[in-house]
Amino acid sequence: MRNSKWKFLCILRIELQDLQRDIEDLIEQTARERARGHLTDYVCMENLALFRNELLGVNAFGRILDQVDESAFATLDELVDHLKSSFRQQVSKAGLAEAINVYLDRKLDKVRRYVEHV
Repeated sequence: MRNSKWKFLCILRIELQDLQRDIEDLIEQTARERARGHLTDYVCMENLALFRNELLGVNAFGRILDQVDESAFATLDELVDHLKSSFRQQVSKAGLAEAINVYLDRKLDKVRRYVEHV
C-alpha cells in the first residue's frame, strides 16, 4: 500500500504543476485579450486577480504536499481525505478563492482513480 501512496503523491505533484501552467496560460491569454481590446480594464483586472489568487492556492497546496508523510496513513483514502481537509482549512484561513477547491478535488480524484487501477 505504501507504494500506491507514494505513486499517488508523485503523480499528484505532476498534476499540480500542470494546473499551475494552465492558470499561468489563462493569465497570458487574458493579457492578450485585453491588448486586443476584447476585455475592458475592469474585467481584465478582475480575471487576473482571480487567477493570481488561484496560483496562491496551488502554491499553498504544494506546501501541504511537501509536508505530508505518506507512511502516516493506513490507506490511500485516508491520505486523500487528509489532503482535502488540510487544503480546505488553508483556503479558509488564507482567504483564497473557493474555486481552487474544485480544481484540486478533481486532480485528487483523477490521480486516485489512476493509481487504484494501475
